[in-house]
Amino acid sequence: MTQEEIKKLDRRIRSIEDPFGTGFLVLYKTVQAMAEFKGKSMGDIVRQYTSWKLHVM
Repeated sequence: MTQEEIKKLDRRIRSIEDPFGTGFLVLYKTVQAMAEFKGKSMGDIVRQYTSWKLHVM
């Protein structure tokens, strides 16, 4: 994913209320949509996102 795509994904994820609770389905669908768009697995998207997030913090 490009830097801009990761930033866009980050904005979407941060806008989800309670992403690991009641908002988990929204989080799942957000990551799934990006995976389908990029033609990658959801695991690849999550790995790239978390790696980027760790370097940003």
